Amino acid sequence: MINSTDLLAYNSPLRKCSGLAKLYFFFTTLIILMFCDTFIIPTFVLVIIIFKLILECKVAPVKLLKMTTVPLIFILTALIPVIFSIGPSFISSFNYSETGFKKAVIIGVKSIASVSLFFFLILTTPVVQLNRVFKRLKISPLLCELIILIYRYIFLFFETASIIHLSQKSRMGYSNFKNSLKSTGQLVSSLFVKSFSHSKAAYNALRGRGFHGDFIFLEEETDKKKSLSIFYYLFPLLILFLLVGEKIWLL
Repeated sequence: MINSTDLLAYNSPLRKCSGLAKLYFFFTTLIILMFCDTFIIPTFVLVIIIFKLILECKVAPVKLLKMTTVPLIFILTALIPVIFSIGPSFISSFNYSETGFKKAVIIGVKSIASVSLFFFLILTTPVVQLNRVFKRLKISPLLCELIILIYRYIFLFFETASIIHLSQKSRMGYSNFKNSLKSTGQLVSSLFVKSFSHSKAAYNALRGRGFHGDFIFLEEETDKKKSLSIFYYLFPLLILFLLVGEKIWLL
């Protein structure tokens, strides 16, 4: 079963755009966001990315929200200690801080904007295209192969866990707290056993097909017009210009 992320990436209208241009856009914008001192620029980046994902990449808003739920919960949870100051005495020093709140807003918006950039990259760029870009950049072949294998095994890991969980649920494995604990332990142990079995079978299959340490994929032609899209090259420059203006304004 193809993971929904893979499916969206392969069906994306931006799939045939230059992978190098999208990677350049991702890293340069991400680095610039790290130096922002206000929430204005990260908010601007976030709005642009959301509009491109929904309008240009045709990603359903509900699906996008579901995909970002876990990162959003993690970010919001991590911001609690920033908003509230905690001293030696937990009860007496658990106080709201206005300075901490402003700092939390900036950190939160920067984090969410960075997550949106990551989703933009993976929802518009198949892993095969990324692998080709890495090879063009002369990145170690070993690292490229590891990226491919880890990427595939993450999906295999979750798919196997989903199948086991569904099987347990159909047999009333989560009917009460005691059964839930027992089923969760069995799921974890079975998952590692099955993962090891799948990895061994995959290794034997690769060796049987003459694998010598290099994955070879068919290269898809890129759309020259989309590859020359000025958005991926000029947008980071625009953000850099706004960052310089922000630094001057804060002096």
